[in-house]
Amino acid sequence: MLGRVLVTSSGASGHLRFAIQPAGDSASVSPGPVLANWAELQAALHPQGAKANNPLLGATASDVLLLSQSELERAVLSDPEIDIYKCGRQDIASGLVDHRVLA
Repeated sequence: MLGRVLVTSSGASGHLRFAIQPAGDSASVSPGPVLANWAELQAALHPQGAKANNPLLGATASDVLLLSQSELERAVLSDPEIDIYKCGRQDIASGLVDHRVLA
């Protein structure tokens, strides 16, 4: 979500200005690919038929990477949609799997 667009009490339509400003030549950046990647991320995070009780559902990539190691371990181990072999589960539970891999 970028923000919320509110309609004023007078009924005038609200608006949102969106810009991507790189640290360099601003003429060389097209927002199209960035927005397309966000749409793909949205589809990946909210797959059709996903269960609402999934703790990772709705999290952005940066949200997931900001979770603590123990939060990621619990989320991954409790998600019935993630298939992990027995030794892999033991490795995760014992903290041997890097948080970037869990994310």
